[in-house]
Amino acid sequence: MSTRTPATNTQPSSPPTILLLSLEKMSFWDEMHTDLVNTISAKATIKRASGPQNATTYLTNNTPSAILVTDPAIVKFKPSLTPVREKLITYVRNGGTAVLATHFSSFVAPQDLTHWFQTSWGLPWQFGDYHRTTVHLSPKCRRVPRLNRAGLPAEYSQKAVFLKNVAKEAAVYLPSGSSRTQSLVFPPAQVDCEQTPVVFAHIGEGWLGYVGDVNNEAESQAVVLAMCGL
Repeated sequence: MSTRTPATNTQPSSPPTILLLSLEKMSFWDEMHTDLVNTISAKATIKRASGPQNATTYLTNNTPSAILVTDPAIVKFKPSLTPVREKLITYVRNGGTAVLATHFSSFVAPQDLTHWFQTSWGLPWQFGDYHRTTVHLSPKCRRVPRLNRAGLPAEYSQKAVFLKNVAKEAAVYLPSGSSRTQSLVFPPAQVDCEQTPVVFAHIGEGWLGYVGDVNNEAESQAVVLAMCGL
């Protein structure tokens, strides 16, 4: 009697899906972030939502692997944005990952950001300092199983909007005691080592990421990819 080897399923798994949520996309966004988009495209399927209704419909019918929020429109408390804002929050609390990056920190109003974190997420995070300095990968982020640290730089210089009142375990990068502001105009000054430009926090069953870099540093692109699970 011959033995038959059970058939194995050789069907390749579907690539992850990344939704670019761009409710108020600037005309130069595509040109500025070509490298990031190309890298994501090589690893995942990209979907784009450029209007509140379009985004709400997509999130009603689909569950992407991660959402990259590319501008700060979502923080504005306009009636037209309420449905998509609620969809985003529910998506994260139910196990999804949302990353606030690219143009998000560049154009967000300080009071809007702080209010949004507090009222929509119940977070004490606040808009902090804005400067360039060298930040270091926090050893505490090793405890974050969702974040692949393999491709992350140990340290790098970035000009960013920092956040205040972020728990240490959620701060991915932090300044050190030797970090100083870096400017072509002003002399170096000591920075607040409690503030962070990169955050990845466990919210409900999911994750909320923030990358405050305003200059699209290559290292920040690596951070975005890691947060998206790529």
